[in-house]
Amino acid sequence: MRVALALSVLVGFLVVAVGLVLGPAVLVVRAFAEGHGGAGAVGLGVVAALVALAIGRVVLAAVRVGPEPPGVPVTREAQPELWRVVDELAAVAGTRAPDAVRLVPEVTAAVRERTPLSGLRGGERHLVVGLPLLAGLSVGGLRSVLAHELGHHGGHPRLSATAYRAKDALRLTAARLDGVPGWLFGQFARFYAVLAGPANREQELRADRASVAAAGRDTAQAALRAIGPLSVAWAHFDQELLALVPDAGRTPPVLAGFRAFLGDAEVRERLAAIGVRMLDEESGSVFDSHPAVRERIAAMEAVPAGDAATDDRPSWSLLDHVPELERELVRDAGPAADWPEVFALGHAARAERMASVLADAARTSGTAERGTADEVLAALGRGELLRLGEPLIAAGAPADQLVATATRLLGGAVVAELLRAGRASIALDWSGEPRVVLADGTGLDVDGLVAPAVADPRRAEGARLRVASLCDRTLTD
Repeated sequence: MRVALALSVLVGFLVVAVGLVLGPAVLVVRAFAEGHGGAGAVGLGVVAALVALAIGRVVLAAVRVGPEPPGVPVTREAQPELWRVVDELAAVAGTRAPDAVRLVPEVTAAVRERTPLSGLRGGERHLVVGLPLLAGLSVGGLRSVLAHELGHHGGHPRLSATAYRAKDALRLTAARLDGVPGWLFGQFARFYAVLAGPANREQELRADRASVAAAGRDTAQAALRAIGPLSVAWAHFDQELLALVPDAGRTPPVLAGFRAFLGDAEVRERLAAIGVRMLDEESGSVFDSHPAVRERIAAMEAVPAGDAATDDRPSWSLLDHVPELERELVRDAGPAADWPEVFALGHAARAERMASVLADAARTSGTAERGTADEVLAALGRGELLRLGEPLIAAGAPADQLVATATRLLGGAVVAELLRAGRASIALDWSGEPRVVLADGTGLDVDGLVAPAVADPRRAEGARLRVASLCDRTLTD
C-alpha cells in the first residue's frame, strides 16, 4: 500500500508539473485569441514564461534518461569470469543481468538504470563496481555485495523495484539541478524518500537475503562490516601512497599494493578500531534506505546460512588483464615497478623539492649563500629563523607555523643530501611516512634530528655536526 501511494504521488507530481507549464500558456493564447491581449495578458505571459522555464527544467530533468554512469566498461569478451559470476548472482537475486559492467576507482558498488520518467520505466542497466573492492574483499565478499545490489531489482513485487529505482532517479536528478528548480525538485525528492522509506528499507533487508544466498551468512556479515573501513583505507592509500606515483614516474601494481596495505598489522589494528567506531556512530539521511548496519547484521541471523562455498581468493582473481585496467582507472606514470621502488623514488623526489624550496628561501632571505642543510643549520645557530622564514610564510603568521614549516623543509633537505651521498635509503612503510635507513641498516629519526635545532638555536650546532657525520663530509664552516 505504501509503495502504491509513493508511486501515485510521483505520477501526480509529474502531471501537476506539466500542467503548471502548459496551463498559463493556454490561458495567454486564449486571451489573445479572444481579443483581450492587453497589458494584463502580456504580464500573465511573462509570468507564465518564467514559471514554465523553472518548472520545465524540472520536468525535463525528471523525464529524460539519465547520463551514462562513470567508469571503464568491461565486456563479456574481455572479462568472461567476472561476467559469469555477475550472471549467476543476477539469477540468485531473481532479476535480469545488467547490460554493462563498469569499473570505477572508488569503494562502491551499485546498479544504475538509465531510466526515463523518474524511474517509472526500466531502462539500460549498469553494474558499477569499485576497483578497491576487488582488492579489499574476497571473491565471497564481492559476491555478497554484488548480490545485494542486484537484489534491489528482483525477488520481490515489481512495484517495490519501481519505487526503489524512482527514489534513486529522483536523488540523481535533484543533484543535477540548481537554483529554484533544484530547490523545488529537491524538496519533492526528500518528500518522496520519506514516503517510500519504509518499503525501501524492507527491500534492503530482502536484498541482504540475496547476499546470504550468494555467499553464506558469515561472509555476508563480514562484507557488511568491511565496507566502511575499506572506504577509509582507500582514501588513505590514495592520498599517501598512490599520490607518490607521479613523483616516482613508475606504475605500481595497485590492487596488490592495496591488499598488502590492508594486510599490514598496524593498518589492520587501526581499521578494526575504525570499523567499531563507524558502527557505533552510524547515522542516516532521508535518502538512505539502508537500515543501520548492526540491524542488517542482526537480521541476517534469521536467514538460513545456505550452502554457498567459502571463497577466500582475492576478488581480482576474477579479472583478466589487471595491469591494463589499473593503468586506465588509477595511474599510468611510466614503466612498471614494485611498491618499494615507487615508494623510494616518490619520497626522494619530494625530499628534493623540499630541499629546493628551503634553498630558495635561504638565498632570498640572505641567510645562506647556497641554501644547503649545513648552511641553514648554521644560520639557525645564529638565531636567524625569523629571517629565513620571511619568504616561506605570510607576515604575522603564528610562530608555530614557521617552526613546523622550517622543520619539514629542513628534514627534506637532510634526507635529500643523505640520498645523494649514498648514505641512506628509503624503505617502504604502508603508513605512507618515509622510513630513512642509514648505510649500516639503522633507522634515522629525521624529525628528532632537526626539530630541536629549529626550535632552539643552541641545539643547531649539534645537529649540524651530526648531519655532516652522517653524510661523511667535513663542515663548510
